[in-house]
Amino acid sequence: YAELENLIGFFVNALVIRTKIQDNPTVGDLLAQVKESVLGAFSHQDVPSELMLEALKVERSLNHAPIAQVAFSYIKELKESNRALADSIEITPIKSAHIVAKYDLTLFVGETDDGFQCGVEYSTDLFSVETVALMMKHYERVLELMCGEYSISLSKIDLVDQASLARLLQIDPDQYESILPFTAMQRDLYLSSLLDPNTLDNSLGYAVELHHRLNVDIWQDELARFHNSQSVLRTDIKACAAPFADIAYQCVNKTQIIKLNLLDLSGTQVTNELLQIQIEALIRRPYQFDADHHDALVNYHLIKVSDEHWVTILATHHLVMDGVAYAQHLSTVAQNYEQRINCTEQPVLVTKPDCYPDYIQFDKEQADSHATLGYWREQVANVEPLNYVVQPHNMAVNKITEAAQSGTIARRVHRHQELSVAHWEAVRKHSRRFRITPTLYFKTLYVLVLNHLCRAESDFVISEFRAARPKGHQEGIGCYYSVSPFIASQSVLKSTSTLHDLFESARSQQKATRNLGTLSIFQQAQLMPQGRLSFMYNFIHFYPKLNLMGVDEDIYQIEIGVESQVQFAVKVIRDELHLHLDYDGRLFEDNDLLDRLQAVSEQILAGARTVGELSFVNANERSQLSLWGKGSAQTIKDQLIHTPIETQALSTPEAPAILMGDQTLTYRDVNTRANQLAHFLIEQGVEPGQSVGVCLTRSPDWIISVLAVI
Repeated sequence: YAELENLIGFFVNALVIRTKIQDNPTVGDLLAQVKESVLGAFSHQDVPSELMLEALKVERSLNHAPIAQVAFSYIKELKESNRALADSIEITPIKSAHIVAKYDLTLFVGETDDGFQCGVEYSTDLFSVETVALMMKHYERVLELMCGEYSISLSKIDLVDQASLARLLQIDPDQYESILPFTAMQRDLYLSSLLDPNTLDNSLGYAVELHHRLNVDIWQDELARFHNSQSVLRTDIKACAAPFADIAYQCVNKTQIIKLNLLDLSGTQVTNELLQIQIEALIRRPYQFDADHHDALVNYHLIKVSDEHWVTILATHHLVMDGVAYAQHLSTVAQNYEQRINCTEQPVLVTKPDCYPDYIQFDKEQADSHATLGYWREQVANVEPLNYVVQPHNMAVNKITEAAQSGTIARRVHRHQELSVAHWEAVRKHSRRFRITPTLYFKTLYVLVLNHLCRAESDFVISEFRAARPKGHQEGIGCYYSVSPFIASQSVLKSTSTLHDLFESARSQQKATRNLGTLSIFQQAQLMPQGRLSFMYNFIHFYPKLNLMGVDEDIYQIEIGVESQVQFAVKVIRDELHLHLDYDGRLFEDNDLLDRLQAVSEQILAGARTVGELSFVNANERSQLSLWGKGSAQTIKDQLIHTPIETQALSTPEAPAILMGDQTLTYRDVNTRANQLAHFLIEQGVEPGQSVGVCLTRSPDWIISVLAVI
């Protein structure tokens, strides 16, 4: 207050000010928030702190200050120069020695004639001199980065520069050309490998049979040429233990000598099954990143079956590449190899741009942004996880359960179904009519079938693999893909909803999220409730066609398969449409999901207009229903409905009577509950023959409607 400036006294008031950094705000948003909070606190500073603490009933402790343990003090004019008074009297300020810190940490900032001066008061029980000095160095760097960079998100502000990182990671600057952070997806994949070092979920690669007399030296030469042209392929992952830095970094080697591992099977009888097993073993493998076991991220193998039959293999961790990248890798190496074999003069070799470092910077600005987190927090507020429950009466499921318990069941189950050319053409025609893409068409069908099989009662989420390549990165090598939520809303899944509304809802959601940044898997786990299983969707249309030395070669693509995920993929291969379902056989039974999806598609293409018109009953079930309907006719006795239940409860009391999700009620349970309800109604004065009405009882898994009549 201006009227108090010339008074001497103790005019100090500590204000508790809350700052929220939820949803990763930008620098500009943070400054606006702090300004609003500070002005609000100043407007209500007349309330003494003691009264506020008493009203909040804050438990006091002698070990620390209540509510806030970190303080900030700003002095507008800080002058420490000597001042001369009359009669040659000179005043010299004496700095007081602080023996006890009032708070755990206090930052003092004052304006001087030369700029700003900062001081720190801290508890020596909690902080060392070195730690405080480093914190002040980071504070200065943050201030420098924030000035003028109002649009940058807080999570994107790095506290350390390249030189400091090199010292932290203890790397030789002569060996590495740069140190790069992870993208959001790379970080998710790295954390996945840390949580389970033996996981096979992140292994990726391809294998190609080559039917000619391979020149191994030239093939290895082209592998090395391509490898060293791409920074992401020359990357080593270095863990970082510093609390103010990221968990790990990508350290890019200046150059790298590749190793081509040769496996000679030419002296043995090699079957297709044996070859497939060998390929799977080389590609689907764990990657470890600890100090004692640091695996190479990119591995090249060559299997010799005979002099004119070879198999080339690329095995890598998924954080290095996505499917589009290894398609580019294969086509470029093969094209340059053929050029060198066929050209007697200087061959014209193909190159690909090394643009992944630029994408890392792009992802840093876009991923988990304030707008993205805020949007998804609102959208997923009412979703519930899908809970696919295997019914005990399903004999096929019982067999799978028994096999899983005995350990005889295969861990991964792969289902495949090819649609006819006519069906695929009809899908494309239908998609054009509804102004949607085939990608969205099959995603919507997947949602419809899951909604039916899982008996969903609320909105739910499936996860969709998306290409996240910005303009100019179509041929880039790296891990560009993202995993995005897709919300299945019950408002358009009800039986009266038209299929046009269903497709339009999916299209609108896709349009609304197009300009949002990516949402990391880590943040998705924080925002949404997690179920026992997650359901994934992928539409793949980039499968490469390889003709090498005049021969159309077969390509084996090994893709990720996460244990807790049910993955549905639609693959376009040479204008043919293939449906794939991949899951852990110990956790899930597909219940003819692909057959049902194809049948639903056929009904839609035949002209079904509403969700209620669609039948999810497959041919086997229709046959069984028809068989059940051919029994001899029986007359229903004229008796009250509870009478046969009582009779059944006497003869088979433990037999299942009602199935509700994963809960089962026996006839004894049903009869007991009916008697309890009857006695309750009698106590309320209900007489025989009197209609009571409808009583609704709800649990998290089921609803029962009862019309009670005595």
